[in-house]
Amino acid sequence: SPYREIPVDVVGQDAHQELSLLASRKSMTLLKNDNNTLPFPKGLKVAIIGPSVNRSDDLIGKNAGPICPDGTLSCYQGLVQAVRDLNEGGEVRFYEDVNISGPAIDLAMWADLVILAPADDAGREGHDRYTISLNETQSQLCLEVINAVATKKPVVVVLINGGTVSI
Repeated sequence: SPYREIPVDVVGQDAHQELSLLASRKSMTLLKNDNNTLPFPKGLKVAIIGPSVNRSDDLIGKNAGPICPDGTLSCYQGLVQAVRDLNEGGEVRFYEDVNISGPAIDLAMWADLVILAPADDAGREGHDRYTISLNETQSQLCLEVINAVATKKPVVVVLINGGTVSI
């Protein structure tokens, strides 16, 4: 058989982790940076809005993917924690419920900077994608938040997905 079992002690070695980090960094794409919003200054009030902004497991994709050496997902930092770590002297609040836009807009109005992280929930294992667009709930939430605050403060959209997304 051309397949062989890989010993468990081979998975997750430092060299593999470094290569994975390098590949992740090289695959990030900054599509637009109006008014040099990024990198944002420290010490801001930051609102992060999206269904999985505080879930590090969403960063590894829809499949089981790699796991941390301790067998959990604890080595993957979620978006909220990453922004908190970078935003020294500032405050970070997040909102995960995408079905009610009112609280999300209130949070966005409170902030100096808004980060929208809409979910790409269509491309799960065993589920076909019929469109490359965000689902209607995600699109509507993004539009409502952007329309409420875009002329008053910067808005950053972060897409974490493994396939094409039309926005």
